Amino acid sequence: MTDIAFEREALALFEDIFALPPEERAVALTRLTEGRETLRARVEALIAADEAGRIQNGGIAEVFDDAPVHERLGGYRLGERIG
Repeated sequence: MTDIAFEREALALFEDIFALPPEERAVALTRLTEGRETLRARVEALIAADEAGRIQNGGIAEVFDDAPVHERLGGYRLGERIG
């Protein structure tokens, strides 16, 4: 398996685990990575990164909430923030 395929699998598994209630995650991770310690370690690293706030998982709007709003952008006048 290539590094890219491995990372895709790890990210997909991370998303599946993340969608579960917190109390079910450890059991599901054990079951889904049985016999694949490298995959388990990678998913655990992604979970730890998410818990530490180092992954922007669907929360990109939060990054821009405090960004200054400019009235002009090039030749355009901005009326309001829409997203």
